[in-house]
Amino acid sequence: MPHVTYAYFTSRKNPLIKNFFDSLHREIAEDYSNKRIVVVDFWAKEPGRAEFIRSQAPEAAREALIHVPPKPTVWQGEHKLTEVHWWAACNARNTALCLAPDGWLVFVDDLSVMLPGYGKQILRAMQREKTITCGAYRKVKNLVVENGNIVTFEDHPGGRDNRFNYGNDIDGFPCGGNWMYGCSIAAPVEAMLEIGGWPEALCDGLSFEDVIAGIMMEKKDYRFVYDRLMMTYESEEGHHDGLVMKRSDYGTSPNDKSHAVLKIAQTGNGFHPNYFDESGIRGLRQRVLAGDPFPIVQIPQHEWFTGTALSELK
Repeated sequence: MPHVTYAYFTSRKNPLIKNFFDSLHREIAEDYSNKRIVVVDFWAKEPGRAEFIRSQAPEAAREALIHVPPKPTVWQGEHKLTEVHWWAACNARNTALCLAPDGWLVFVDDLSVMLPGYGKQILRAMQREKTITCGAYRKVKNLVVENGNIVTFEDHPGGRDNRFNYGNDIDGFPCGGNWMYGCSIAAPVEAMLEIGGWPEALCDGLSFEDVIAGIMMEKKDYRFVYDRLMMTYESEEGHHDGLVMKRSDYGTSPNDKSHAVLKIAQTGNGFHPNYFDESGIRGLRQRVLAGDPFPIVQIPQHEWFTGTALSELK
């Protein structure tokens, strides 16, 4: 059985992570062999935080658990060059990528609980050759979860997955890379390495990274399917509680940063270098898996679309 890394990301003081841990515990039948759980947590270095996160996990899961802050970046955290914390989801996801053994990566957003059957769909995803599986999500209100099982919730029409009606429950729905949403993805580790990792150099400070990474992987001849049985529910109220990372799409549509990034992804060869050394993210990952710490980086110094110094971004 290939190794599977479940990567969970949060910048919230209360990420409702017990819901994730308990539902995962059920979905993998309490079997943590060949599995790793990587929690990339903006607050990981806060006093008592490690103990809190660990306490939320079933005892059987704790040996498989790695709890870390996002790797150093100029966009947020203690090594930021900007005045306030900016969006850096690519950096967080590349942190998990560097901590994942060969095999598969499953990306899960915070505030999420897996519905029954999620684990079965991950196994199905792993059987598809050179394919990325995009899971489904639903944001609901007043979500009550006990032992990983949803007890009650209230519908939130604005939180429905806009892809859901296109799916089917047989073997997923073939789709393009632009259907890849970061909240729920199952992908081979190699797929992410082939594109040079999540595109930090393009999308941190902006967002839009999931669609851009999907288009890049499609350029590397990966197929995509949307699987609505690979479903998570999220707490809508939780999205409004916590640190808000700033982001900006400079320019005026269609002459804005997001369209410029989209053009790079659509016209390129599926690979975009990030701000690593010449060994790229492959080399960084090899060193981290061997026990080296993540390096402290102080590049880029400027936002690439406007040329503004990051120190001037407020």
